[in-house]
Amino acid sequence: MNASADTVDTPLGRLPQAAVAAWLMLAMGAAMLASVPADLQAQALLSGVGLGLIIAFSHRATENPNDWRRSGVLVFGMFLSFRYMVWRTFNDRPPLSDPIGMLV
Repeated sequence: MNASADTVDTPLGRLPQAAVAAWLMLAMGAAMLASVPADLQAQALLSGVGLGLIIAFSHRATENPNDWRRSGVLVFGMFLSFRYMVWRTFNDRPPLSDPIGMLV
């Protein structure tokens, strides 16, 4: 099969380069948004809204693997997980003078 120059081999099959570029741009934007520093109240609000969206999408999702709501549940779940990891790593650390707090 002769491959077109404007497509890319992916685990999902052959995709147009524009689609791959769009997904990469969205992923970079989400990573930048997830790494914005936030205080405890903002983190709690973001988590509450994200979990609400996950619950809403999961109740309406079907068993069809092409259903966009299933992808939405995965995307919001990954975003919240990444956001929590960044927040715990950089914004919620105890001072270095407290070695026990660093371990816990």
